[in-house]
Amino acid sequence: MNRRRLALSVATLAAIIAFAVPAFRAGAAEEMNVDKMISTAKTASDHEAIANYYKQQAAEARSKVDMHKKMAEQYSMSGMGNQATKTHFHQHCEALIRSYQTQANEYDALAKAHQDMAANAGK
Repeated sequence: MNRRRLALSVATLAAIIAFAVPAFRAGAAEEMNVDKMISTAKTASDHEAIANYYKQQAAEARSKVDMHKKMAEQYSMSGMGNQATKTHFHQHCEALIRSYQTQANEYDALAKAHQDMAANAGK
């Protein structure tokens, strides 16, 4: 019975690693590709691809803004009562909201700059 458990544990661990490693590599590859895309961008389509990447990053940051707004609301309405006020959870959420909103704005500006570069490419 112990051998079966050991074999099952090893198989489970191997499956987890098999699925996790490619996902990690894909994220790292995407970031490396963006670096390369930026350093080699020459055409309008190159700059549009970079702009789309930045638009995606802005959308992700805005998604986190929404998430932290909901969390702040829950902390302020929660059954934690005075504990939520004493721990200032809502202040942490508000700081993160400002940070993610700033990130979204910066990504928007980068996307706009690359869209302008795409419009002027080849002129």
